[in-house]
Amino acid sequence: SFKDNDKPSEIIESQNGLLDYLDTLTKNKNKLTTPLYAESSENRMRVRVALQYTDQYNDTYRIFTNSIPNTGGTHLTGFRTAFTQAINVYARTKGLLKEKDENFSGEDLKEGLTLVLSLTMPDPVFSGQTKGVLTSAEGRTVVQRLCSQSIADWLSAHEKDAKAIIGKAVLARTAREKARKAKEVDL
Repeated sequence: SFKDNDKPSEIIESQNGLLDYLDTLTKNKNKLTTPLYAESSENRMRVRVALQYTDQYNDTYRIFTNSIPNTGGTHLTGFRTAFTQAINVYARTKGLLKEKDENFSGEDLKEGLTLVLSLTMPDPVFSGQTKGVLTSAEGRTVVQRLCSQSIADWLSAHEKDAKAIIGKAVLARTAREKARKAKEVDL
């Protein structure tokens, strides 16, 4: 509930938490996948993640530590590692990446991704006064560990979505490689 002396009171409520926030971030965008939502906890640490792919070329991240908005940090690195590994394992298992194909990189998987990531942990360490970047090493390890299985389970249960993500990654990688080759020719 917000109250401003110059404006009428406003009540904002959410029944579905991160999923509602994800829905707001992807509003008016063509969605390629259904939302993934996962949460897990361990030793006073809790990770919640919601993501969805759109047909956009940019990526959108909203990340938090103990409800403090962050611009980056170890928890984002942990998520990216878990997500990239899960996608590569899935793609290899399903034959969508052949033996001669390179694994997808984090860059291949960013395009069109909308992510909301929330980590709750005791005594987080940030760089600088603004608390914009989480530097706690355990942020990476706990997010990576807790997200890995949830992402793998979601991919297995949502084959159509997994193929859409992999298709988007293939297009992003191809475009990046063509741009690199064109740049080399210009040199």
